[in-house]
Amino acid sequence: IQNNSQGLPGRVNESIEIEKNKLFEFKKKQKSKAALNRGYRISSKPVALKKGVHPNYLPCLEPCQRWTIVIDETGKVHDPDLALGIKEKEVGKFVALIIPDSVELSALKAGFHATDESHAEIELNLKRLTSEAVGIFGFSVKDPVVTDHGWYLQIDLLIRWVLRILPIDTDYVTTVKFEIEGMGHYRGASALNIRGESILAELKRLSPTRYGNFELDLRFISKKECAFNGYVDTIANCWGSPTKERRALLKHFKLLDHCLLTPNSEGLLE
Repeated sequence: IQNNSQGLPGRVNESIEIEKNKLFEFKKKQKSKAALNRGYRISSKPVALKKGVHPNYLPCLEPCQRWTIVIDETGKVHDPDLALGIKEKEVGKFVALIIPDSVELSALKAGFHATDESHAEIELNLKRLTSEAVGIFGFSVKDPVVTDHGWYLQIDLLIRWVLRILPIDTDYVTTVKFEIEGMGHYRGASALNIRGESILAELKRLSPTRYGNFELDLRFISKKECAFNGYVDTIANCWGSPTKERRALLKHFKLLDHCLLTPNSEGLLE
């Protein structure tokens, strides 16, 4: 930088300095994480299925009057027609964490990012989730149900699918709040209000009785705005990660083909 920055505008030199500092900070975090991961072994007990049903299988949760649903994704490819295998890290994978108001889930630190955390910390998060009555549901762009291209359309599909399988007691008003980590120009707390109204109208046409006492709130958030975003980020990271340790954690907690759909899930939620 010193040898090549002579005569450049101040703003250019400032930008270069910022990028340099980001790179050094990233390398520092990677070195620290590598030290923590050295000799790592899974220490928790594997998840126990009850009559073949995962504890976080959404349709089997108890109904609740208030739900918070946090959505995140991993992967950069949102085109289902591209010739990529589901295990490729570039393949888009969309995950929802469904939290009933009756569950007090421990908040994570602000700005939690799974890629920066040790395997042990990721294991602890998955253990917390599989020990609580929260729902986990997700799919990849390689799932046969995905026909549209684009990040937002797959987010929209995930929202509508979760609402169709959400446990509801029709004798009470059910309030559902979606918090979706924004991406690109999809940002702002009020950006989804109109879409929320049209989704609710669609649901009421499908089943007036089921969705008659229903309130829906959709909003884009930043990573730091939700205390539970780190949990869904943990799941998405393990699903998209190429590292053997994180793939092993996904298998250990039995999330694939029970909560996270793959083309091999054999009609789990038909």
